[in-house]
Amino acid sequence: MNLRSLVAGCVALATLAGVAAGDSLPPRSASGKSLKVSEADAKKGTIYYTLESTSKRPSIKFTSEALNETFDGFATDIAGYAIAGPTDNPAKLAGGAWRLSVKNINTKNDVRNGHLQGGDWLDATAHPDITFELTDVTDVKLTKEMPANTPGNPKTYSATLKGNMTIKGKTNEVTIPNTSMTFIAGNEMTAKSVKGDIIALNCKYEIKLADYGVTNPVITDRKKVAEVIKISQELRFATVAPEEQPAMTSVPVATPAKPSEKPAEKKIEPTPAGGTPTAVQPTTVAPAANPVGNPAAEPAKK
Repeated sequence: MNLRSLVAGCVALATLAGVAAGDSLPPRSASGKSLKVSEADAKKGTIYYTLESTSKRPSIKFTSEALNETFDGFATDIAGYAIAGPTDNPAKLAGGAWRLSVKNINTKNDVRNGHLQGGDWLDATAHPDITFELTDVTDVKLTKEMPANTPGNPKTYSATLKGNMTIKGKTNEVTIPNTSMTFIAGNEMTAKSVKGDIIALNCKYEIKLADYGVTNPVITDRKKVAEVIKISQELRFATVAPEEQPAMTSVPVATPAKPSEKPAEKKIEPTPAGGTPTAVQPTTVAPAANPVGNPAAEPAKK
């Protein structure tokens, strides 16, 4: 066997395994729901595994706002893990890696999805995954701490994530500021839907397609796909791997009303004859339990 045949064979085997040639991130587990954590990473700290999501509660949402067309999309098939930092500063993550299946990216348009997976765009055959490898966490700040008697003792931190993102075989260093991480200890309430301790990670960032070798006249000439894609990422992690989790549900955590929401106004009933105006008190509705995780996908914009 000559060298060319050997290289071609290695590339073919890597593709069949769902890993592109040159991809150094840990591979998926047999189930595909998680990544195989290396022994070196396992020694760095507590491992939190990404949990599954659904189209109604996607892990990633993205928007393309071009001159002649705007559309949204989402992705749910993310496998990965994060390694918590020291006990006194868990948000100083000691490591992390994520894989997103290109074939799982959904723009809610079958024709567009097919084009996206093709060789002119993301090339799902040669590069089945978009990957991210965490390299550093800086600017860690504790932004919110609930009272000590709160179930799970939730603590929220803000931080800047740095790492290497690979799309279509091209790797760039990315910096994601203002990342929010909420740590929740497993408790009686969360155990109803998720086993183990939990991290809810939320962030927003943008990527320029040309930086990853994705160029097309649809972007530059027809102006139907944006040069820069806006991404909203909301990942949930748990110390128990997704293979051992119960059926997909949510992690309930009460969410206070937004500052912009105005209190209900009193309504004055018409004055009865010979009487005085009667104030009707508004009905107070307690805020619904809002799960930590991902909001429902928005309908596609045409």
